Amino acid sequence: MALVLFGHAIEMFFVGRADHLFNLTAFAIWRAIYGFHMSAFFMVAGMARRNLSEKPALKIAREMLALIIFAYLVHVLGWSGDALVVWNLQGHLIDVKMLTDPLIGGHGFFIVVMWFLVALAWILGAAYLLVGRFHWGIKLAVVAAAIWCNVELRAGTNYMMLKSVLPGLGFFLIGMGLQAQYFRSARAAFARIAGWSARWMWLALLPVAVWLAPFNHGCRWSFSTVCSSGFDAGFVVMLVNGRTGFLPLFLAAGLAGSMALFSLARLLMTAPRLGRLMAWCGQHTIELLVANGVVLCLIEPSLADRLAAFPGHGEVILIPLGLTLAQFVLLPIYGPMVRWLWQAVVRCVGVATDVVLKKITGVFAG
Repeated sequence: MALVLFGHAIEMFFVGRADHLFNLTAFAIWRAIYGFHMSAFFMVAGMARRNLSEKPALKIAREMLALIIFAYLVHVLGWSGDALVVWNLQGHLIDVKMLTDPLIGGHGFFIVVMWFLVALAWILGAAYLLVGRFHWGIKLAVVAAAIWCNVELRAGTNYMMLKSVLPGLGFFLIGMGLQAQYFRSARAAFARIAGWSARWMWLALLPVAVWLAPFNHGCRWSFSTVCSSGFDAGFVVMLVNGRTGFLPLFLAAGLAGSMALFSLARLLMTAPRLGRLMAWCGQHTIELLVANGVVLCLIEPSLADRLAAFPGHGEVILIPLGLTLAQFVLLPIYGPMVRWLWQAVVRCVGVATDVVLKKITGVFAG
């Protein structure tokens, strides 16, 4: 989560600046982070799904629906808050298409980070069908649909975040495998072989993930061909657009970076206070995600206009780091509001599905 926040904060030095300046140092750091941070996010999400195949289908459907509705609701609230400022304080016309287009297409949210919740909803449903006790034909259809959506959907659009399902699903399933019952003996054997060194693997794996990032030129099946990515400075993996670039490099960097983060987390967990802090932050991921979306869309553009035209390397690191830490520090203030909104959506979805099921049952019983 810290990498997500920092990666978004460092965009201030080269994305959407009024002076059109492009800081190559910031871009290089950003590209390295984007090479694996969302892969790790999806892997962690998979690791958190214990006994997914044992859960009732209705519970999974409710969670999927809650994730999508919550993303839409945050989008509407974010757009409404910005529209009030634009209309009342700046006197500009309100762009209603910024509200309606994401609601119709399921992409291009005003609070951009909500894409992750929509993609996660589909990935959760796909994983449930793949690991559950369903006919092999259903499993094959799920895989074929994920591949088709990633390959065939028109470039530049990511309807309902379906292009992001395939890469996210792969790492989600890897995460599920790492915590599954049938991997426990392998993990125990690895622990005996590696011992304490597992805490220091990040020293080798993290440089590998960073080193691989510039070699991905954006073409899915070609290592040497350069494909457009929207940045003259080079290609960047962006799962929000379903853009992975050269698949072997994407997978290698994603795995190396993810395992490096897990290794580093294992080291930090040896300090009890740090371990408790990390667990606390993990329990409030959705609050941090929403807050970061608000900062990214409403606060960072104005901060970017006030940054020095030619910042030093220290500023490129320290300013995003300070903005990242502020979001963690202020979590006790904004966190309860976001958590209440999420719980309200979950309750409403539960009540609505119960009502619909009763109606359907009544129709068939009658």
